[in-house]
Amino acid sequence: MVINELVPQMTVLIDLCHKWKLQMRQSSEMDVSILLAASLSVCTAAFSISESKFVKQFSETNPPVSQDKSFAFSCVWRCASSSTCRATNVLFAQKKCTYYTFEDLENLSGFDDVLYRKTYPPIPECQNGGTWSDTTKTSCDCLVSFTGTYCERYWDDCSEGVKMGISSDGVYTIQPRPYETPFQVHCRMVWGGRTTVQKQSLGIDFYRTWQEYRDGFGTPGGDHWLGLEKLKAISDKTPSKLILKLTYETEQSPTWRQIIYNYFNLSDELDGFRFDFISTKVPPNNAFSEAMTDLRGARFSTKDRDNDEDPNGSCSQKHHSVFQDKSFAFSCVGRCASSSTCRATNVLFAQRKCTYYTFEDLENLSGFDDVRYRKTYPPPPVCQNGGIWSDTTKTSCDCPVSFTGTYCDRYWDDCSEGFKMGISSDGVYTIQPRPYGTPFQVHCKMKYGGRTSVQKQVSGIDFYRTWQEYRDGFGTPGGDHWLGLEKMKAISDLTPSKLILKLIYDTDLSPTLRQIIYNYFNLSDAPDGFRLNFRDTSKPSNNPINDVIIDLRGARFSTKDRDNDEDTAGSCSLV
Repeated sequence: MVINELVPQMTVLIDLCHKWKLQMRQSSEMDVSILLAASLSVCTAAFSISESKFVKQFSETNPPVSQDKSFAFSCVWRCASSSTCRATNVLFAQKKCTYYTFEDLENLSGFDDVLYRKTYPPIPECQNGGTWSDTTKTSCDCLVSFTGTYCERYWDDCSEGVKMGISSDGVYTIQPRPYETPFQVHCRMVWGGRTTVQKQSLGIDFYRTWQEYRDGFGTPGGDHWLGLEKLKAISDKTPSKLILKLTYETEQSPTWRQIIYNYFNLSDELDGFRFDFISTKVPPNNAFSEAMTDLRGARFSTKDRDNDEDPNGSCSQKHHSVFQDKSFAFSCVGRCASSSTCRATNVLFAQRKCTYYTFEDLENLSGFDDVRYRKTYPPPPVCQNGGIWSDTTKTSCDCPVSFTGTYCDRYWDDCSEGFKMGISSDGVYTIQPRPYGTPFQVHCKMKYGGRTSVQKQVSGIDFYRTWQEYRDGFGTPGGDHWLGLEKMKAISDLTPSKLILKLIYDTDLSPTLRQIIYNYFNLSDAPDGFRLNFRDTSKPSNNPINDVIIDLRGARFSTKDRDNDEDTAGSCSLV
């Protein structure tokens, strides 16, 4: 049977079609990986054998009368999966494969039937100063700030620098896709690589216009604000955390406190860059209490654009005096926010003093100096898509199946979000990975963190399809189907992905499972032919199979009506 799935960090499972069950029982000597490769070639045009890696030569003295393609595929894939094999002679009459090393080929004077000879395409051209790797033989070694198979793009954020082995803090250039232009950021490479969005210590003016806060100001590495558009681009690309860190001086020594906002994101400019997150994490050794929950859902305001909900005027204009000494004001507010009894603080800038008020103090307060910060408790917002405001968390809505977000304002990105909500039943659900245009249905397996099925092939529906069908998808989720390349790319673009190649077949004793995992799997876009790529592989010790698609790294998708392979003799999908 065949089950293709997409796992939380996005995992794609591409398994075997039913046509090979009978042949598996009849041929006990056939290697599992060969059967898998053969089935992928025969049953699925998309993952057909890539003869761009082989030159096909017919014997002049003994040409074959007829050819058994499935047997030829098994011979070719044995050779393809071997590091020493350079060619295979397929003897159809004897049902025999002969394999040749490089030295054997040098001394080869003749052969029978058909010879498949491995070819090695020219080393691709590395971009942006990269050089072809003599170690991996599959990608380029890139200069700082660049990544990709051919060094064709900038880092999405500082974390990609850590993956490349960069350990020095400093200013680097990034360009989170699809942001149009690269820009500089300060990176802290500890803890996996952190992209600094604001630093405020020397007292530069932060009382700025909407355009300045949208585009950014200051100098990365010094006091600066990165910019709302850039901050949104980074947080849209991958699940993000906003770490709010406050450093202030006490009578003894400098003290720091922090809180982490998980799954932080911003809406777009038309919506005022509305601030949202899913949950918070407070380190036990240096925590302060929740200081920004009341701002969840709030839009960004500046001195020239009033987006707040204060009926008495603009908060940004009313309290602009805090920018005379922001670090001191932040320390006062942070202390009040971290206290369960403090309800307001009066910031006295001239005396550099903070006065704190309990609920009872505020009842008797007749006046105050300078600027007062009062905790507010807004009414519950309106939940969307049938959600109900949570009386437990008091900070978000309880959402119906397939919806998530603070206000149930969006569909799940993939099945893993259903698992996080406590859904444990397998079934068909609706998802919409951001920024894919429309929601669509998928079959979810909630075991192992939630898996999104992208292919199932059991009952024998026709998988020999057109480019448009493989791009858009066909079949019915839950039954035999192909999810679609555009949808697979949307899911894998959103989070680091794994391609799990999983084979289930029947033996005389019982069904048997084999699998291999391709880490950091991704697809390019349609104009580039949905090119397949991954970083490395891993094999479970108890049920591994040989690496059967390593030679397809970088290969483009082909169908019966779109020839994207590199075979000069014709289309592999038509074989």
